[in-house]
Amino acid sequence: MEQITVAELNNRRAGGATIIDVRSPAEYADAHVEGSENIPLQMVPHAVDRLRAMPNLCLICASGNRSGMACQFLASAGVRAANVVGGVISWHSAGFPLV
Repeated sequence: MEQITVAELNNRRAGGATIIDVRSPAEYADAHVEGSENIPLQMVPHAVDRLRAMPNLCLICASGNRSGMACQFLASAGVRAANVVGGVISWHSAGFPLV
């Protein structure tokens, strides 16, 4: 599983990466990375085919734990995805904006 920093996510986002936020809908509604899509962790197994078709897939959660689990699951299904280490907490701490 590929692990990336929030700075790398910002670079990939500028390059058109697909960002999936695996937090709960309530967490996502509170604040999220602009342009990200919410697919809660428990829904990831049902979204494998959709996720497989997404380019440069990056997964994020609050701290990197849930997104790491989702990345491991996707890897077992043959889907490549990068886990954002530190998640939304690190993203915000690094000064990147949330919406």
